[in-house]
Amino acid sequence: MAELLALSFLLEPNHPAYLVQPGQGYDGVVRLTIDGTRTCTGSLLTSGRHILTAAQCFETQTPGPPTRQPNPNSVQITFELPHGLVNRTATAIHVHPQWDNSINHNANLAIIELAEAAPAEADRYLIYRGQDELSEINQVFTRVGYGLPGDGANGADPNGSYQRRIGGNRYDAFGDLLNRPPQGFQADATLGNITAQTQLLYDFDTFTRTRDALGREYGLHDLGVLRPIIGISAAERGLPPLMDQELPANPQRFEAIPIPPQPRPANPTHPFVIPWESGTTTGDEGSPAFIDGRIAGIASHGVAPQTPGINMSEGLNGSVGEYFLDTRVSAYADFIEQILQETTPIPDQSGMILGLIGGAIALLWSLRLRA
Repeated sequence: MAELLALSFLLEPNHPAYLVQPGQGYDGVVRLTIDGTRTCTGSLLTSGRHILTAAQCFETQTPGPPTRQPNPNSVQITFELPHGLVNRTATAIHVHPQWDNSINHNANLAIIELAEAAPAEADRYLIYRGQDELSEINQVFTRVGYGLPGDGANGADPNGSYQRRIGGNRYDAFGDLLNRPPQGFQADATLGNITAQTQLLYDFDTFTRTRDALGREYGLHDLGVLRPIIGISAAERGLPPLMDQELPANPQRFEAIPIPPQPRPANPTHPFVIPWESGTTTGDEGSPAFIDGRIAGIASHGVAPQTPGINMSEGLNGSVGEYFLDTRVSAYADFIEQILQETTPIPDQSGMILGLIGGAIALLWSLRLRA
C-alpha cells in the first residue's frame, strides 16, 4: 500500500506543477528537432551562440561508429518564449573528439553553434565547475527537458507530447560505479569501460526500498527527493496531492512511508512538499541538470538493474527502478571553453547601423559648414 501511495504522485506528468511555461527562467532550454523526426533537448550557454547537448542526438544507431561531423542542416533549434516560438539554424556542430557511441556513452557531449545569435530574451546559463572531485555527488539537481511524459509505473508514453517539463533527483555516485557488477552478480564483459569521474549516476526509487536500485545492488540507500513549496497553500496552487507532514530536519535524505493521499488544508504559513524525483525519457537526451542555476549534467542514457523486482517496467523507458546517467559537464569544461573561444563572433549589426548613421550625420554637417 505504501508503495502504491508513493507512486500515485507520479501519475500526472502533465499536471501544471511539472510543465515549464515561458518566462520561468528556463527559456534557454530548447527543443532540438533532428532530421525532422527526432527530438532532443539543449541549453543555451552564456555566449548566446552555443547550445550544449548530447552527441548521441546526432547518431542513427548506438552502438556504432561515432559521428564526428554531423550535418548542421540536420537540426532545428526552437526557443519557447513568452511571445511565441522562435527557430534558429546551426552553422556547425562540435562533437567531443572522445565520443565513443558505445553502450558506455563516454564523452557524450556536443555543442551546436548557431548561425545567428539567440533571441535576447532567452536565458543564458553558465556551466557548473566543482570545487573538488565530489562536488556534484549528493547534491539535488533540477532537470528541464522535452522528454515524453511518463507516470513512473509504466515509463514513457510513446503517444505523449514533447513538452518542456521539470523534475529533479540527486546524484548518488559517479557513473563508473557500474563498472563493477552489483552485489551477488558476475562481471558483464560488455560493460566496465565508463571513464572514471566523467558521468553522474542516480536512480529513480520514489521512496521505496523495493525500487531502490543503488541501495539494493550497491549499498547506496536513498529514498526519494521532495520539493518544498512555501508561502501558499497546495489547493490554491493546484498542485498534486502533498505529503501531510512538515519538512523533516534533513529533507535531503529520508524515508516517507506511508504517504497519505489527501492534500493538506490551506495554510499559507506552512511549507509544503511535492514529489520531485524523476528520471529521463525519449526526448530528454541532452537536457540540462542544474545545480545552483548552472549546468552540471547533460542527460545521457539509462541502465536497467540486474536484480529482479527492482525495475517496475520491462526494458529502459524511464520507469521507477532504473539507473540514469548524465555526462558530467565539469569534466569537459576545457572542451566547452575551447569551442566558445574559437567561434567567430557575429558582427553587432545594431552597432554597425548606428555607426553608419553617425557617419552620415557627420558628413552632412561637414558639407553644411563648407557651404
